Amino acid sequence: MLKFIALCATVILRQVSAQNAEKQSNHSGKNNYSAADFSIDFPGDWQLNNSGSMGTTVISLSPQQENDSFLENFNIIVMPIENGTTLKGLTDTALAMIGKVMNEFEFVERKTIQINGRECAKITYIFKQGLFKLKTNQYIILRDKSAYLITATFLTTTYNDFISINDDVINTFKLK
Repeated sequence: MLKFIALCATVILRQVSAQNAEKQSNHSGKNNYSAADFSIDFPGDWQLNNSGSMGTTVISLSPQQENDSFLENFNIIVMPIENGTTLKGLTDTALAMIGKVMNEFEFVERKTIQINGRECAKITYIFKQGLFKLKTNQYIILRDKSAYLITATFLTTTYNDFISINDDVINTFKLK
């Protein structure tokens, strides 16, 4: 469980290499990532990396912006869970651990939402990573013996600029 929580706190910064990216563009100008058990669409100009870096299934990185050394990103981690694990219990544990490992952690919000008809926990928080003050939305979805953790990380100063992209991406997540 500690390994899962540590991965929950993963932040993908500029150092992540996208050299092994598998980019699949569809006609809508989006990058579609499809795994055996889920699919999700990212913006067409974002890079995809499915090399397994830092325990992730896939990472999507924003294009480099002028005078911006942080790449806004989404990452997805799929982790096995024990029988009887509940969304509330896993979210409680994740939030407690994240609060302990993040620098200058500020809790913003926790709520339950629906993504394509599936119950999902959403946690929003702010923290500091090196020189960056970041705002993260984490989404946790359970199915059978797996937890799907989607993490979207943005600079606090650009969060509002990316919130519509965040929502668009999250609403394309589908379990197969």
